[in-house]
Amino acid sequence: MNPNVGALMFTACATASLGLVAFLRASQRPTNRLFGIHASVVTLWVWVTCQIELSGDPQWTTTLLRIVHVASAFVLATFVDFIWVFPDRLRNTPIRRRVVLYAVTCAFCPAVLHHDFVRGLQISHAGLSVQFGWPLAVFGLWLVALVAHANYVLWYKWRTFRGVARIQTSYVLAGTMISEVIILTTNVILPMVTGRTDYSRWGAVGYQITIVAVTIAVAKYHLWELSGLWRRFLGVALAFAGVVAIGGAATWGLWPWLELWNHSVQRTALFALVLGGLIGLVLPPASKFLSDLVSGSAQAERERIGKLLGALGAAIVHAPAGRAALLPILEETQRYYAASSVEAYLRGSDGKYRNAGTVPAAPDEVSYAQWERSLPATIVDALGARSMSEPLESGRLLRFGSVEESTQILAAMDAINASVVAPLRWSGETIGLLLLGPKVERGMYSPIDIDILKSITAHAAIAIKNAELRDQIVQEKQRTERVLAQMENGVVVADSDRVILLVNQAAITLLNMSESQLLGQSTDVLPEAVRQPLHRALTEGELVSGARVDLDYGIGLRVACSAFPVPGEGDVREGACLVLRDLRTEDALQRSEREKERLQFIRAVSAGMAHEIRNPLVAIRTFAELAPSRLDDPEFRNSFVQVAQSEIRRLEDLVSQFMTLAKPARAVSEPIDVRRLLAGAMMAVSARAQAQNIELCLEADEMTPVIYGDEPRLYQALMNLLLNALDAAPPGGQVALRAGPETPSAYGNGPATVLTVWNSGSYIPPEQREQVFEPFFTSKATGTGLGLAICNTIVDEHGGTMTVESDMGTGTAFTITVPVAVPRQQAVITA
Repeated sequence: MNPNVGALMFTACATASLGLVAFLRASQRPTNRLFGIHASVVTLWVWVTCQIELSGDPQWTTTLLRIVHVASAFVLATFVDFIWVFPDRLRNTPIRRRVVLYAVTCAFCPAVLHHDFVRGLQISHAGLSVQFGWPLAVFGLWLVALVAHANYVLWYKWRTFRGVARIQTSYVLAGTMISEVIILTTNVILPMVTGRTDYSRWGAVGYQITIVAVTIAVAKYHLWELSGLWRRFLGVALAFAGVVAIGGAATWGLWPWLELWNHSVQRTALFALVLGGLIGLVLPPASKFLSDLVSGSAQAERERIGKLLGALGAAIVHAPAGRAALLPILEETQRYYAASSVEAYLRGSDGKYRNAGTVPAAPDEVSYAQWERSLPATIVDALGARSMSEPLESGRLLRFGSVEESTQILAAMDAINASVVAPLRWSGETIGLLLLGPKVERGMYSPIDIDILKSITAHAAIAIKNAELRDQIVQEKQRTERVLAQMENGVVVADSDRVILLVNQAAITLLNMSESQLLGQSTDVLPEAVRQPLHRALTEGELVSGARVDLDYGIGLRVACSAFPVPGEGDVREGACLVLRDLRTEDALQRSEREKERLQFIRAVSAGMAHEIRNPLVAIRTFAELAPSRLDDPEFRNSFVQVAQSEIRRLEDLVSQFMTLAKPARAVSEPIDVRRLLAGAMMAVSARAQAQNIELCLEADEMTPVIYGDEPRLYQALMNLLLNALDAAPPGGQVALRAGPETPSAYGNGPATVLTVWNSGSYIPPEQREQVFEPFFTSKATGTGLGLAICNTIVDEHGGTMTVESDMGTGTAFTITVPVAVPRQQAVITA
């Protein structure tokens, strides 16, 4: 086969394949569609050129020459149409501009139909020789104009574009220049020098370089910058040259031995085997070594990445608090990528993305520096920030994204001057955006850059959350300190090693120690009275509540001490807390309250006594006023004596009960056998109960403990309650006296004895149950209302309490609760 024909057929096939690859890569994009049309026209051009090589008919060859020139005009026209859109347009060129382009191209095409276009044509075994006339010059003017315009457009875009668009333009511009040199040499220079067109068809083959360059620029995802590409090619070439040199030297060294081998075929095969083996073994590592040696990029890139990762880690560790936490990471990002600007926006609780830091390469070039520092909602919606999970890179969007989505996203990225928008993700949620402007040196963001950016955004998200947690910890610490500082109770917290971790001002004051004497010190520095409860909580997990202790500082300080363990994970105790409450104010308030109650009691008693005394005095006074006129009347004298004696006895009883109520308790604290006390009281009222047909019942637990106090006064209290019960119970009713132990928490966690007097048949309404213990309150027609008040006073003297319960169906019960084994003086103090 003619090598010219083979080259042209291969070129036509390759062009059609590459055009189809680029079209199918993203058929909805104008760039890919226009390149597909251009590749189809080039295929037609090459195929017609191939037919010229195969044709032996001069007339048919002349026709094919005219067709091939028309095809070449449309090759250039479709190329210009393509570069108008390439690489930054998502919409076709305006229709008017395209109509003008193709209309002018069609206007020049009739020049090829002129009979002087081909003046002479000679076909021989050496090839085809053609002599063109003046119409070729006219037609050539338009072709030269199209070539010049295409070069200018590519050159202008290369100078103004940034990033991937610049690299894509570099590929097409380089391929176009190489193809133009080949076409100029084969179609112009050689025919002018030799006077023959034998090599003209190789111009079509040379244009394949442009087709390959455009296909790579349009369809390939991983693009290299041309400077790095040339270095790689140079490294491979040096490696290949070195391998060939080594193989040649080895063959030369073996040649004397090979000459002994008479068969030239075997010598050639051995030579090819040696050289091929050397190339296969040495070429890959040698190529990589020399490529890295020539470019120096691999080691430098590793150093840059290592430095970046180290700086990111340091930025997280040493990041300041608040929104400034991102600034060190932004600075390292700008330094690594050499971006015109790096910005971060964080999403607030209201959904707005507010600026958290900006690091420009040249602040004067940042035209949006005077913005309100938040992203407009239209920008956020166009970017899809809320659902964004992967970085958006303008070059990739322009090349491979869908036209509908890319148009809005690219417009939004242009508005904020961002070439890359990366989400800051935390727990599957977008918490912010990282914006990278175009590179200062107009370079592109490679796929490796985007992968590294994902690591940067992960570090940034960690830094944000660390800053938020740090702020929360600081705020919580400040809030806790403010709360503790305002507390009146002292708080001391110790860890499991008995080291004091926290102490507030109230504790410092109560313990009469300085902060330096407590914080970080062993709990052994605490006074013994408060140290023991804290140690029990630490070692045994015991809960101590309200223990009264005296801190002997010469000022009579008395505190309530509580301690409780601080639980950790599982059964482990992390420490314990001691709470000290100053009882001086509380004691003063209690004294004031008791004094107030005493005054109220005195007023009530005084009013009641005055009322009770006035009635007898009125009766005596009435008889005394009548005495002068009726003293001689025996009947009057007899009545006067009886009334006077009766009222005087009534006054004596009243004064006697009042003295019982008002006299101070005797300092008696002797053991009392409760069961014997109850039996004596029941024996004293048994005759009266029998006379009233009332059943008496005594229920005393054998485990009833001994109590301390004044036995006669307790006996008097029980008698008052029993007599009241007998008066309230109906004939045939019941009166019960019960005794037993109880451990209510109201008595310092100690035991108590409970005495209950119950009678059937009676009922006290709820509104009267709080009044029955008040002096002179009675429901009896002849009662003074002092009996229950006396009982309540006696019980209070013994540190106990007295309550009443009444139910319409079951009767009424008065309950006395007295602490066990507590001397009266101590009980009175504790109350």
